[in-house]
Amino acid sequence: MSYQRKFCKGVAKVLEANENLIKPGNVTISIEDEIASADVVKRQLGKMGVLALIATTGHVKSNDLPDSTAGDLGLEITVFENPKLNRAANKDAFTLTQASEVIAEALNGVKLEGFTNKIRYISMQRADADENDARMIIVFAVSETLGGDSVKWGLDDKTVWGEVTHRRRTRGGTPIFEPGRDGKAKFSGVSDPHWVIELTCTVSATAPELPELGEKFEHRGLSYATTAATIDESSEGTSTVTLLGRTI
Repeated sequence: MSYQRKFCKGVAKVLEANENLIKPGNVTISIEDEIASADVVKRQLGKMGVLALIATTGHVKSNDLPDSTAGDLGLEITVFENPKLNRAANKDAFTLTQASEVIAEALNGVKLEGFTNKIRYISMQRADADENDARMIIVFAVSETLGGDSVKWGLDDKTVWGEVTHRRRTRGGTPIFEPGRDGKAKFSGVSDPHWVIELTCTVSATAPELPELGEKFEHRGLSYATTAATIDESSEGTSTVTLLGRTI
């Protein structure tokens, strides 16, 4: 399964679980990459109800690391409605505007399972084709990496992306042993179980700002609290950063 289709399926799962969207009973959710979308839209416009069509719109690389594909993945959800048919029998029918507002609220700030960052709502805009084909286009974006292996820390314009060249993961925690009736130690559990990770990565800046101790960095969908951070700087436009962190 492609990365972008997997993302769309995750979006559909979130929407299908949203009670405000599903409760009216007249909303259909489809993924553009899985259907003959023109046929599905045509059928929808010939009956009552609302169709939400999920599609990714491409990916824009956001850094100059040659081996990294980190950047913004675009998401558009187009909501279709034939107002004459959908509202003919019920003036209070659930409409594309109501559905669009619910979708924007439902997805903004959501981090899908298996993905690193939260979805950001950007805009919604009417794009009606005619009086029988009303449309609302809802635009989202999410910072993701298409393949490869990257690490991210910082916020907004201070975000730093690194291309991972080495990774080591270790189970952390304190095993607890208690004396048994026979006098031998018996394993009873682990105190503070967690993962410890050590990453070596290449960053494009010659002097990137390292994460503070305790600050989070993100890798492969998990967040780690920084316990150590070092940098080896070069004069060739890149630096090597080593991060040590643990899950909380």
